[in-house]
Amino acid sequence: MNRSLANVLFGGFGATITAGSAQMEGEVKPLSPEDAYFILEAAD
Repeated sequence: MNRSLANVLFGGFGATITAGSAQMEGEVKPLSPEDAYFILEAAD
């Protein structure tokens, strides 16, 4: 919590993410601009 600004900005610099570490589940559904508008309009 009490980190310096440089640590916050550059703490992840050079970090590598392996492809096998996070498995994605579910399916991707296309979203039209009109649907996005209605979703954002209804958001609080």
